Amino acid sequence: MVSEKFYNKKDKKVTMSSVADKRYLPRWEVKNRINYQFEDDPRTYEAQSKDISCSGACLYTQGSLPVHQKIKMKIFLADDVAVKLDGQILWSTNAQGKDLAGIIFSDVSQQAQELILKHAFEIKKEDMVKYWFEGWDKK
Repeated sequence: MVSEKFYNKKDKKVTMSSVADKRYLPRWEVKNRINYQFEDDPRTYEAQSKDISCSGACLYTQGSLPVHQKIKMKIFLADDVAVKLDGQILWSTNAQGKDLAGIIFSDVSQQAQELILKHAFEIKKEDMVKYWFEGWDKK
């Protein structure tokens, strides 16, 4: 379920500006393989991540995805390491000839968050340190 702070009750829509403005966790630009299924659809589709965080991801997809649709994903953090997550499609667009979709994860376990952070730290250690300690050197 989408957090109330991102949901515009009047228009019954998820507002992207509010999602972007409230972002607390960093995103890492990584190109990971992702398998996903729509709710009530046994077919599996493949996508590639543009970026991932502990709370969501931006995916390169094969065509437009239905906004608000719930999906189940298997994100391959490495060849032999994958994390299974549920999510909801917040937006879908075509930018510069590429189909993109924004996904917010739901009910992410502590174990899944730690696995994502572990792999992000291994891949982008300097970016993680800069993000978490931004502004500490200023008076």
